[in-house]
Amino acid sequence: VGILKQMKDEMGQDKADMVATEEAAVKSYEELMRAKKLEERALTHATMEKLDRLGDISIEIAEMKSDNTDTAKSLVKDKAFAADLKKNCASKEEVYDEEKKMRAEEVTALADTINMLNSDDALELFKKTLPSAGSSFLQLQTTDASMRTQAQALVNQARSKVRPGHNAARLDFIS
Repeated sequence: VGILKQMKDEMGQDKADMVATEEAAVKSYEELMRAKKLEERALTHATMEKLDRLGDISIEIAEMKSDNTDTAKSLVKDKAFAADLKKNCASKEEVYDEEKKMRAEEVTALADTINMLNSDDALELFKKTLPSAGSSFLQLQTTDASMRTQAQALVNQARSKVRPGHNAARLDFIS
């Protein structure tokens, strides 16, 4: 009986150890599963974020390619414009240099003319040319009405000099 009791106690002890070990393994498994589920959620969330980021980056790449194409086209146009501008600037610079030279010659000619007009010889010549103090270089404007009045006066003067019956009809036709 002693051996059986001892075997029963050993088996009971072994059973208790196995149950405790199994419960510890189950508890460890459940904790591991909880941790793995949390890890799975975190990784799923990270994957979704990366997929979203990948989509955004793909869109940005497509936009950049489009911008690159547009920029390349614009660059070609800008280079053509720059070449045309360079050619036009060269021709305009030649024209400007010619005009500048011409202006310098005109300024020199004006300075010579002013010196000549300010000289004493010119003053004497003006005094000889314009003997009266009332003479001037004013330009007078004549209107149509004043010209008609002067013409009528001339016709009337000519009519008064013509003897009666001699070509007076011609003067009447003019007036």
